[in-house]
Amino acid sequence: MKIRWPVVLFDLDGTIANSIDLIVASYDHAFRQVCGYGVSREQGCQWIGQTLPYTFGMVDPANAVELEAAYRVYNGANLDQITNYPGVPELLDDLRGAGCTTGVVTSKGRNSALASLATLGLDDSIEVLCSREDTDAHKPDPAPLLAALDKVGCYPADAAYVGDAVWDVLAAQAAGMSAVAVTWGAGLRDELAALSPEALVDSAAELRDLLMPELEFDYRVTKDRRVFITWRGRQAAILTGARAARFIAEVDDADDDYAQLLMARNTGNFKRGNERRR
Repeated sequence: MKIRWPVVLFDLDGTIANSIDLIVASYDHAFRQVCGYGVSREQGCQWIGQTLPYTFGMVDPANAVELEAAYRVYNGANLDQITNYPGVPELLDDLRGAGCTTGVVTSKGRNSALASLATLGLDDSIEVLCSREDTDAHKPDPAPLLAALDKVGCYPADAAYVGDAVWDVLAAQAAGMSAVAVTWGAGLRDELAALSPEALVDSAAELRDLLMPELEFDYRVTKDRRVFITWRGRQAAILTGARAARFIAEVDDADDDYAQLLMARNTGNFKRGNERRR
């Protein structure tokens, strides 16, 4: 299975974890307990993606410490309310199985992030975690994303960041990564689209197609330098001798699209390959 980027980093809340309702309820609880008034869902969603100290310090500096403490107590006691988004756990496992390095970059504290991943059963699906404690600057600053890439030894141009908030898209673009926005979290589709991310997807299935595009043609070379070409998993051609040697020489320097065209030519499916290339 082909992977489009060797490293894919994900936001946590609203992207991997279906936790938006719990986060909004936690904000509402904190403000009701400390300040005597609640907050709307719309307001709570706008804060998602920023750190708690930043949010509470901006909204109510005098009560920021108490608000954060009340939020954490309520949120931690209700982690069983968060769930996986359909298809996301399977996608994470398949990405790793295909050789992709996966990670989470979140504005949450490390302990909270680890607790959320454990609740979702995703502890083993993520190879690197970059949390609030890892950098002084936070999204939309690119520092957390760059710190995660440094941990895995990857250049920004070879990685994508998947998130549901405008802060995620802005951070990815500032880092020089491909920004992929998902619409099933806290962000509004129109606001995400206005930032011109690399892609905007509405389901885990669409995200899979983007991150793991299926190859219609594939091939393998045997020890005796024969070439076996398959079409959608079925054997389509066997190349030997000079024809095999010519194919191997050409395909070694070809990008994915041209390699597909070469295989189409060598199986009598030139029309299919040419249509796919267009």
